[in-house]
Amino acid sequence: MLSRYLGQQPAIAATFMDKAIHKSDKDIATISDQDVTNAEDVVKVMVPLKTRILCDEKTSTVSMIHPMKEMLLTQLLPVETDSMLITALKSAIKDNLSRNLEFPRVQS
Repeated sequence: MLSRYLGQQPAIAATFMDKAIHKSDKDIATISDQDVTNAEDVVKVMVPLKTRILCDEKTSTVSMIHPMKEMLLTQLLPVETDSMLITALKSAIKDNLSRNLEFPRVQS
């Protein structure tokens, strides 16, 4: 939904600024350029999480979940070019995945 908004953001902003729609500037709620940049950063971080593989299955097995978890954790590693927001989001998602998808070690 956020990526759809970003695609339509110029048209939405133009509509809000149209005097025929709003009689006064007081009731116009706009977002800043920094807000748009932050939204774009959030979309960048969320793209690897968009998967339908597990959603299509009625029962997912560890053989499906574990490789996907490892792939996501790898994709969520910080990169030098990441903004502070992207780094914080990646860290929070990685911590959550690590904590909630722990698999017990099998002893042989």
